[in-house]
Amino acid sequence: MQARLHPALALLCLFPLLLTAQSADILVSSRNTNSVKRYSFDGSYLGDFIMPNAGALTNPQDLLWLPDGSLLVTGIGNSAIKHYDGSSGTFLGNFSSGYNLDRPTKMSVGPDGALYVSQWGSTQNKIARFNLQTGVFIDEFTETGVPQGCGHYWDADGNLYVASFGQGTNGNVHRFAPDGSFLGIAINSAHLQGPVGMWVDENGDFMITDWTLGQVLRFGATGLAYEGVFISGMQNIEGFLIDDGRFIYLCDWTANLIRRFQPDGQGSQIFTSAGGMQAPNALAFFPVANGAGAPAAPAFGIDSIFPNPLRATATIRFTLPSATSLRLDILSTDGQVLATLAKGHYTAGPHEVSGDFSRLPDGSYLCRLQAYGREKVTKAVVRR
Repeated sequence: MQARLHPALALLCLFPLLLTAQSADILVSSRNTNSVKRYSFDGSYLGDFIMPNAGALTNPQDLLWLPDGSLLVTGIGNSAIKHYDGSSGTFLGNFSSGYNLDRPTKMSVGPDGALYVSQWGSTQNKIARFNLQTGVFIDEFTETGVPQGCGHYWDADGNLYVASFGQGTNGNVHRFAPDGSFLGIAINSAHLQGPVGMWVDENGDFMITDWTLGQVLRFGATGLAYEGVFISGMQNIEGFLIDDGRFIYLCDWTANLIRRFQPDGQGSQIFTSAGGMQAPNALAFFPVANGAGAPAAPAFGIDSIFPNPLRATATIRFTLPSATSLRLDILSTDGQVLATLAKGHYTAGPHEVSGDFSRLPDGSYLCRLQAYGREKVTKAVVRR
């Protein structure tokens, strides 16, 4: 088995970028203060973005931007996902409805544009699915439960991987098919103890954050074979974030600080321990406008096609407010799909896709981006 983030496509070279360091602050979920704290990109504390207990938030677990620029927060002591204004942090109300979550933890947006949520509950622990626009409950997506379920990853085939903390000594990673059926344990507890999160690097290797070990472990792209410790030297790791320079930010839940590592996992330094954070467990970029610290709501759409008109190659830029699976196609003006330029799971922030359009005859075309259950369309012209 090989997990793939970006499939090989005939007309495509992919150059994914993460949010630019100079254009973002960082939000930190502070579990034991029931708040979300904001820091500048140099680690300076800027204050509570979401005030303690705002909206009865209890033990926050994860942060996720919505396409409209508002922010979702799960609290393990709450039965509903909390909804906050993306500029002020003001509580807007409970987002999820129609289903009482049992100790919700981590969230993701799936290939279908729906919101998926893990549950820590002892008996109710299937991955729950909600409408991303309305928050209305859709179903319990997974065929089986995930004991002490935590972080998610979606591969390019639509399979869902979920970290199961277990008892903190026997954790593993569950794998589910696109229809939610259980495909088995993708990574067992031979090397894992308390996995809580995961990402896939540019080589396709799985990086698993293990709370108990205080380490990030690497598993190979082909077969998910154990390849060793990637990052060590922390007490209890939970939340992570990767910037545009591929620097890695990790929450140390017990030491009450955020560490930053070089892309190769070396060069550990304390990014911040300010602001009275307690049990930090999730990180998210907070976009700012003009470098002045004013919040700018994350946008979903195609930012540009350059050049346009184009001759043979063009760069398509688009921005994602939160991690999601997407599809980027070139269409004829009558709606026929001529080429798929991108398909897979992408991180939050701006991205670039470069494609070879030399096979297309002169004329007008449509560039269509599908994500979050919606689509954005921009005109492209080939002229030689």
